[in-house]
Amino acid sequence: MTAKKIKLFFLSLILIFICTTPILPNQASASSFVIILRQDVTLNIGEEYQLFPLSNTINIPQFKSSNSKVATVSALGKVIAKKPGTTKITVTVGKENTTCQITVRETKITLNEQKVSLENGETFRLSATTSDGSFVTYKSSKKSVATIDDTGLITAVKPGTTTMTVSANGTKSLCNITVKKPTVKLDRTSIKIFRGQSYTLTASVSSRISPTYKSNKKSVAIVDSNGTITAMKHGVATITATVDGVSTTCIVTVKQPEITLNQYEIHMEKGDRKTLYATVSSGNTPVFSTSNSNVITVDKAGKISAIKKGTAYVYCQEDGVKVKCKVIVSE
Repeated sequence: MTAKKIKLFFLSLILIFICTTPILPNQASASSFVIILRQDVTLNIGEEYQLFPLSNTINIPQFKSSNSKVATVSALGKVIAKKPGTTKITVTVGKENTTCQITVRETKITLNEQKVSLENGETFRLSATTSDGSFVTYKSSKKSVATIDDTGLITAVKPGTTTMTVSANGTKSLCNITVKKPTVKLDRTSIKIFRGQSYTLTASVSSRISPTYKSNKKSVAIVDSNGTITAMKHGVATITATVDGVSTTCIVTVKQPEITLNQYEIHMEKGDRKTLYATVSSGNTPVFSTSNSNVITVDKAGKISAIKKGTAYVYCQEDGVKVKCKVIVSE
């Protein structure tokens, strides 16, 4: 309602009152008065109320709030609730006045939870209901632990504690958030494999986050992001799986193989060819070499060729293990 319309409304009420009031003898000396429809009004923060004073005079009403921090009143009698508390609105018309007590209710916030435990990556919807339907805002005291968006969706970031503050009209309600450390387990705490072999670890993580893997001795065993271990050479290495600072380990032993030859001494004549067979427990292919290529040669399959009279050795090696076969060549 515009200021002009409100003034016209007040004047109309006054004229109606004057016109409908019978004139009695000596009434010209009757005292003036001012009344309002309600002397006590309760509002929520942000709500408005329009005061309509009635008077038997043609003076324009004046309005004043005893505590404008609680509620303000305009020159036309519009009351606006500002914050919880009470105030009195004084309405003055000429020499007469009356009051209206305004009570502004405090906004109450109800949360669906006051305490929540999560793990990294998990989410929770914090629901807030206000007594007056007012808009709420959310804030995290430690975003590095957990964040919250404008809809109340909490996302756990890392282990720790934080407090979510829900605010509305100066009222606050708190929800304490604990992001727990996860549990990390591997399907194996130790394995034994040979050089070149692989094994993929299976990790069970309570937060369902994939761990990071690391080998303390890459010359012995390496591990990829999926937990697949590959043996490089004989020795011992420790594979560590880590999630949010929580770690567990698997000890990897790369075993040295056993090599067995079908012969350990061979007699040949110059120009002869014979094959030396090797059985390796790891299943890997051994490397053959000769101690004297002037007497004999040997290829990668273990085939020996006699070159000239003399004695030499054929070596068979795999991952640090070496065995030999003596070869005697005659004319």
